[in-house]
Amino acid sequence: MSFTSGGSSDSQTEQKENYRNQFGVWQDFIKMTPTEQVNKRMNDLTTTNLNQRQFFENKFREFKEYLEQCGNLKALAVRTLLTPVASFFSRNGLSLNLKRGDWASTLPQQVIQKFKLTKEDIKQMYAHGNLRPQFTVSAVSKRT
Repeated sequence: MSFTSGGSSDSQTEQKENYRNQFGVWQDFIKMTPTEQVNKRMNDLTTTNLNQRQFFENKFREFKEYLEQCGNLKALAVRTLLTPVASFFSRNGLSLNLKRGDWASTLPQQVIQKFKLTKEDIKQMYAHGNLRPQFTVSAVSKRT
């Protein structure tokens, strides 16, 4: 009996590559290697100095602000770049103490409405159909 993973090896390879690229943006920002980050986090968690203890949480927030100020990223892209950072610390047993607002982007999110149907549009659409859908639509439209 053999067990296979849910995704193909190509998609897993692509995910690993994306993770490396996305985490690389964090490394360029923080200017520390992963080993240095782990060592610093381990030392920071044992200190009584609150600023030093929350060093990476504060850097995480600064990183989010930095990404938002780049100007070429949308809110979802900012969150996508933050995910490997939190994941890295979590996978090393050194989870960041983040609050809910730390993940939320302050960038405006544009809502794109593809189309909006009016009553007239619905009437024209169902003028060519049989009576059963016409009755359903007319019953629903009378309620609104």
